[in-house]
Amino acid sequence: MNCLVSVLFVVLLSTSCGRSIFAAKEALLERGNEHFREGRYEDAVLQYRKALQKDSRYGEAAYRLALAYLKLGKGAEAYQSLVQAAELLPDRTDIKVELADLALRSYLANPRSAASGFYEVVERISRQLLDSDPASFDGLRLKAHLVLLDGRPAEAARLFEQAHSIKPERGDVVTGLVDSLILAGNPEQAEKTARDFLATNQGDPALFDALHRHYVKNRRLADADKVLLTKMERYPKVTFYRLQLAEHYLRTNRRAEAIDVIQALRRDPGAARTLLEVGDFCREMGEHDQALETYRAGITANPKDQLIYQKRIAELLLERGKDKEAATLLDSLIQRHPDDSDLRAARAALRLSARTASEIERGISEFQSLVEKEPKRVELRYKLAKAYRRAGREAEAREQLELALKTEPQHVPSMRELADILLRSGDSTGALRLAESILKQAPGDPAARLVRTAAWALQGRYNEIRAELASLRKEYPGLREVELQTAMLHLAEKRYAEAESILKRNYLIDYDLRFLRGLAQLYLAQKQPQKALAFVRAQQPRMEGREEYQYLLARTAVDAGEYAVASTVYLDLLRNAPDSAFLLLELGRLELLQLRREAAVEYFRKAEKVIPQNSRMLAEVASAYADAGSMQDAIRTARQSLALEPENIGLMNNLAYWIAEAGGDLEEAEKLTRQALRKAPDHPAILDTVAWIHLKRGSHSSALPIFERLVKNEPANSAFRVHLAAALKANGRPQEAQEELRAALRLNPHPLVRRQIEETLNSTRH
Repeated sequence: MNCLVSVLFVVLLSTSCGRSIFAAKEALLERGNEHFREGRYEDAVLQYRKALQKDSRYGEAAYRLALAYLKLGKGAEAYQSLVQAAELLPDRTDIKVELADLALRSYLANPRSAASGFYEVVERISRQLLDSDPASFDGLRLKAHLVLLDGRPAEAARLFEQAHSIKPERGDVVTGLVDSLILAGNPEQAEKTARDFLATNQGDPALFDALHRHYVKNRRLADADKVLLTKMERYPKVTFYRLQLAEHYLRTNRRAEAIDVIQALRRDPGAARTLLEVGDFCREMGEHDQALETYRAGITANPKDQLIYQKRIAELLLERGKDKEAATLLDSLIQRHPDDSDLRAARAALRLSARTASEIERGISEFQSLVEKEPKRVELRYKLAKAYRRAGREAEAREQLELALKTEPQHVPSMRELADILLRSGDSTGALRLAESILKQAPGDPAARLVRTAAWALQGRYNEIRAELASLRKEYPGLREVELQTAMLHLAEKRYAEAESILKRNYLIDYDLRFLRGLAQLYLAQKQPQKALAFVRAQQPRMEGREEYQYLLARTAVDAGEYAVASTVYLDLLRNAPDSAFLLLELGRLELLQLRREAAVEYFRKAEKVIPQNSRMLAEVASAYADAGSMQDAIRTARQSLALEPENIGLMNNLAYWIAEAGGDLEEAEKLTRQALRKAPDHPAILDTVAWIHLKRGSHSSALPIFERLVKNEPANSAFRVHLAAALKANGRPQEAQEELRAALRLNPHPLVRRQIEETLNSTRH
């Protein structure tokens, strides 16, 4: 009897425990569902995860966890939970469809990421659905998306049409059908399909966007206006759609209409909570005055968020070059919020805008302490890298960017900054590789495409640049960086009227210094230095307090031969920044232009003293020494610069040239050029140095064909012509040498180069 009781007790106990576990996980699931319904998604995640801890094979909890993650915007976590749920509940079609939709969205966000397997997941699920039911709505629409991605729009249209006939109310399917019909060359049917759907339905936002893209591409601006206005009317509470209309107006050069939209948003009491978004939009679009007004309105409308808006105002003041106002604001904010790393980073960035070595180093020190405190915060490493670059410490900048990309491999700003370092060092191949990496994450990204065109420029691929810029101008009408590169391309091709039209039109929008600088370069290229100086001088009233303008004025005065004007400007700037290596260098170059070499070298020595760790400025000093004929100083400072930035092929090449020019170790010079050529095969400047070393060795016949090929490929390069002249003279052809020197003079070289050519020309006559 006791034995029987014991056995029954064990049975009852085990049954009771099983029910207890079951009840516990069900209760956790229901509690999670309740949080989910109330919009408390973090709490829902916690309950679902507890349910899975009770039973790791609880498929419903895994599915609900995925839905909660989706609400929180955690796509990667949602995907893993959906995969788990689909394995645990293989007969649940709704889970399969949710998984396929997430995989499709992930693939569309990064279509070149083949290793992810997203495409294969969608393909497998669509096939399973259609095998079970050939008329499966989800199976048809998923397959249609894949077929469209595979470049078969006519077949995709047929599949979308089938899906549409099953569920005619689904806007996403109509959008896919419209896109497919347009790509299949049937735009009339696409428009009719869209109009019919919109006549009886609210409309899918993506459908409006598909029509808008189509109208803009075909320059049907009235239709493009109408479709965005309709979208805005259908979704009146969505601020983003109103901003989309403003952006459309700006892209199509209708600024007044864009400003009307922005100001209406500012006045709308219902949009008070979105003023930060509106201000950020204005700032991104270059409408800085509107951004400032919007941020200030945001402080009034949302006093609890005052600090957020004040940070934005400080950043905007920094971008506009209003350093004193920004410093005053930041200092007052830091007093009230001393532990705010964003404020401290902004103040450190402001120190970097100064041209004094002490302020720059102080800014770097502040960034270093911020990174040390928050080493995993990629944005701070990125800003530290920019700080190092401001100080000319390129190698350290590169190291920080590479560390940032180890932490966050897809951090696009770091990739762009690293690409710029590579471009400036002459590594067009590396810059192109980074541009392509960005484009894998964000296909069509205009900034990455502009990095690519800049790299192509280094490689002389002007036809590709022209085609890409034309495409970008069509896709992003009015985008300032595209406009600037297009103008510079016209300038390089001597299409001066087209370049001037673009530069003036863009400059007059908001007096952007980049376009003023471009106009100065344009007039100088046309041998109109006085016109360049007069135009730059005329802008002085609207450039009050903008230091960069002063530098541009001084440089333009130098190009116009007005050395006294330039000297006055530089000395005035030097009073506020006595340890500015840049100003000391420029003053030294002015002395050199006036043939006061000893005074020039003295300035160069002062500059060298204040930049012991600045590789970029040391390279500039080395070039200045070389211009002054102080070759040993040039070699010494170039070695210091190269030690700080050992991968810079431009530095390698210059050092090799100066060693050869000074009669130094030609073996060392050749070794440097070999290193440089491994990184940039066929780079013209490096080949020029190779030929120059041949000439110094006495291998005149080896040097001559290289120089001839360089001049043939780049006839407007006066330095190549001077070197060809030296090779021709060494090969016993003095008359041809003189012809090359005269051709070099006709290219209107820099005054220092002109003097050297004239001296060489005189020597070839004897």
